[in-house]
Order: sequence, then C-alpha cells, then structure tokens
Amino acid sequence: MGVCASTLSDEEKSVIKHQEFMNRQIEENIKKEAEIETTIIKLLLLGPGESGKSTVLKQMRIIHNNGFTEAERAARREAVWNNTIQSMHMLIAGLERVAYQIFEKNQIHVELIKKTVADKLDWEPIGEEMAHAIKCLWDDKGIKAAYERRSEFQLNDSAVYFFESIDRTSEEHYIPTVQDILMTRVATSGVQEIRYTYKNIEFRLFDVGGQKSERRKWIHCFDNVDALLFVVAISEYDQTMREDGTTVGD
Repeated sequence: MGVCASTLSDEEKSVIKHQEFMNRQIEENIKKEAEIETTIIKLLLLGPGESGKSTVLKQMRIIHNNGFTEAERAARREAVWNNTIQSMHMLIAGLERVAYQIFEKNQIHVELIKKTVADKLDWEPIGEEMAHAIKCLWDDKGIKAAYERRSEFQLNDSAVYFFESIDRTSEEHYIPTVQDILMTRVATSGVQEIRYTYKNIEFRLFDVGGQKSERRKWIHCFDNVDALLFVVAISEYDQTMREDGTTVGD
C-alpha cells in the first residue's frame, strides 16, 4: 500500500512562517517584559482606615514626582472645605456626647453647621458666614473642652490646622498649598498607584482603601509584591473604628 505525501503550497508555507515569526515575537516580548518586571520594585501600602496611607503616597509624589500642578491643587479645594466643616461637625457631635455646653450666642452657628452637612453642602466654598461661624465655635470654651476629649469620638487630626487657616481657605481665589493637600483626609476607594524612579530603580507604590468595605479589593495587589508597608497612626491608639464605634483594633 503506497503512501502519498503532499507538498505544501507557497501560500501555506508563508502562513506557517508568519505563525512561527509571531510566536518568536510573543516569546521575545514575554522575555523582555519579565526582564523589565524584575527591575521594578512593587510596594504595597496597607493599614486600617485613616492611618495615613494616602498621606505617605502624597509625600512620595511630592518628593519624587514633582508634586502637584496648580490645577491639581485647585481641584482639591473641595476636600479642604469639606474637612473643615466636617471637623467642626464632629466636634459638635462630640460636645453633645460628653454633655458639654456652648455659649447661647453660638447656637446659631451650630445650627448652620448641622444644616450645611445635612444638605450635603459641605463641599461648597466656605463663605463669610461659615468662616465666621467656625471661628466663633472654635473660640467657644465648650468646643475647646470637647476637643480635649477627642479620643472618645472620631475627629480628623487636621481639624485645628484647618480651623486656624479659615481666613485663608475662605478667600475667593483660594488655592490649596502643598501642606493643605497633605492635611486633607479623603477616604481611598479602590486602588491608587504612583510610579517613581530613585537611583535608577523604578518603584510602583500602591495605596488601597483601609475601610473594611474596601479590603476585598486588596487581593490582586499582592501578586509579585516585593514589600509591604503597614501604616499605623500612633495618635489613634486609644480610638475605636469609625465603622462600628466599638472595635479598638482590627
């Protein structure tokens, strides 16, 4: 019984050669990517909510990536206004929790703060009326007494900084400074990343949300990570978690 051997047509040979070429290209690209990957140091920031992970990320950006442009700084005004108003709102809630009293004349300012937060207007520019209210409340002995017991309730570490900067941050053409940006607190959602080079070594630094609802998003960030940086706020050693108000550590 004979065996018939068929020869490949020129077109088929061309297709095979092209496939072989593409395979080699893919293999070379994979090899190059692997080589590049080995020169990149991956760092993952972890820690509970409000521990300062995002502040570390911002610091690295300022040090290694030329910081923030004026447009980027301007875009963070809302966070400054929000942090200022929310901090006073937290103090008012803390005042009521510890049963302290404020001067009767300042009650109108308390109502303004509460209404602004309830109406979700705490991201709006701080006008003269709001600036005056915050200054009057911060001068109130009851508010100052509540501040001394701030470990019993959630209060931003930057509260005093923004209260004492109210004249500047309420100006019509206010642009946040680098220090303002570092002091702002905005909860991280999802995964944030910056890339920078130091001594010819490329770094990728990842920041992930620290709140419990964000932790399911961490897992894929652990792939091929070279180091973990776990951040803890030493100022919050005696505070409970914002999520449940009872847990001291998690």
